[in-house]
Amino acid sequence: MYRFVANSMLIFVVTLPSGLIKSVEFERCSNNAYSYLTDNKQVADCIRKHPLTKAGRIIDESQPEEVQVQKHEEEHVTNENALRFENITKAKNYLQKTYKVDVRKLKSPESVKEKAKELGVDIVF
Repeated sequence: MYRFVANSMLIFVVTLPSGLIKSVEFERCSNNAYSYLTDNKQVADCIRKHPLTKAGRIIDESQPEEVQVQKHEEEHVTNENALRFENITKAKNYLQKTYKVDVRKLKSPESVKEKAKELGVDIVF
């Protein structure tokens, strides 16, 4: 999983090598931080090359490739039945609609996963 952090809400697009345009929307994860999570290496590479990253407005908090591959393999083995969501907002919407959870208190991906586990559900981003 690739993680990027910014101090403000950011929305922009990147063009992948294939020519596809991908929307990148940073979501609030704590009081003064916004994050964007992706498991797509091409999107991560495009964000790393973006002028906002070069200007220091976006910080790459991704783990080294080897660690990511190992974690992905471990997750694949342990989370075959996990629900997969593209981002934290979609996961929060699911919890709200399905379990009537007050999602206003869920600010980070970890808090969403913890709440889901309390409900007996595994969530993967």
